[in-house]
Amino acid sequence: LFTAALKAATDLGLTLKDDAVKGNERTIRLLDNVKAPVTISLEARSPSLTRVRINVGLWGSEPTARLMLKRIRVHLPSDAATSGDPHPDEPTHR
Repeated sequence: LFTAALKAATDLGLTLKDDAVKGNERTIRLLDNVKAPVTISLEARSPSLTRVRINVGLWGSEPTARLMLKRIRVHLPSDAATSGDPHPDEPTHR
């Protein structure tokens, strides 16, 4: 997932600012061309489940975060990107 996130960042023209690992969470900090921050947090919840959080800029941008998530999925192995969910971009509330 980390490699897919870096490839997605490259696709979108973002540059890596830093990358930190703390416990089971990896935080990737990126910058766009006007130095606005994009942060991707990857938190391992189980061997087959990772929580992905994407924060864009100071106030956030849901469309940009969704675009980043779609680009990450492009770079995942095909079996990992297929969840069977008909609306994989929609948040689930359970």
